[in-house]
Amino acid sequence: MLHDLNKRRRRLDREINDDRACTTCNYNLRGLTIGGKCPECATRITPPHIDPMTGWVITDAGFDYLRALSFGAILLVLCAPMILLGVVWTLIESPWTYGLTLWPGGGAIAAAVGWVLGVWVITTPRPNPEGPGALHQEWPITRWVSRGSQALWLLGTPVIVWGAHQLGEFHVNSVALHPLADFAVGVGAISWTLAFAGLAFLALYMSRLADWATDSSLRESLRLVPYALGIGGFLMGTLFILRGPIGYQGGGLIFMLAGCLGLILLLLAVGTFAYALMSFANLTRWTASSRRAKLAMEARRSQLILDRIESQKARPIDLDGAVIEGIKPSKPQGKVIEKAADAQPYDLA
Repeated sequence: MLHDLNKRRRRLDREINDDRACTTCNYNLRGLTIGGKCPECATRITPPHIDPMTGWVITDAGFDYLRALSFGAILLVLCAPMILLGVVWTLIESPWTYGLTLWPGGGAIAAAVGWVLGVWVITTPRPNPEGPGALHQEWPITRWVSRGSQALWLLGTPVIVWGAHQLGEFHVNSVALHPLADFAVGVGAISWTLAFAGLAFLALYMSRLADWATDSSLRESLRLVPYALGIGGFLMGTLFILRGPIGYQGGGLIFMLAGCLGLILLLLAVGTFAYALMSFANLTRWTASSRRAKLAMEARRSQLILDRIESQKARPIDLDGAVIEGIKPSKPQGKVIEKAADAQPYDLA
């Protein structure tokens, strides 16, 4: 494959043999040379963009990358339930102001560390088929928004755990309330909300990896998550904003149905993402295992060839009359002109 990519780049040094418009004046550049100038506007003729990832599938990646990808996906699967438990525990306990107990809170903090690490590993740029020195920044916005938003789990979880614990100690044990307790709970809640919304970008990035792995079913499941999160989040956000001015009863049936629909869409997004996350982890594990088996098979084949060469039992190669490059033939190859029977030396006629 690398050979084909190099051939394509060498062809860029030759003239343009098809109809191609100048990017400035639309002049037809057929017959001109890459690197020259347009005869109409003197704009430099640049080579067309060639995506080095075109025609490349996930099994073509190196084993180290596939193993790391599998590790990151499994880490997400293990940490997601603990983060979800911390969020649910907080939502259930917060109305009674008992505060988040330290055991679930500590588990949620540890899970947030693992989650951020897993996201960072999964969103590592794919290895470039042209080599480690080739520059090809793909999906930079999706990758960095995914990393930044999911890092908010690590920021918001310890903050909200501490704030909720302080509130619980104040209401239950009459301990003096820390002045930053309410502020910490607010910051933690906002961080969790933004991190939850950022799952849309992470799902979009993972859908592109699933497309790279030619798994169309997983790709479509992951692409459903951003739509469900966006619509459901908009409806629930609108419900929360309008709750103060008009109340739940003031909006009537439409207001209630919109809130129910938003909640259903959010639950659908969470369920779909959880299922897709497990499928993605299974996909990456299988890919890494397949790549490892292929490398082992190639190593055994190479060792077998070396053993046959060392034991002088290697099978001869049938060249079918061809001569290996660099070896001068001992006699003419191919057909020769037969000498006439009555020909004499130095006979000119």
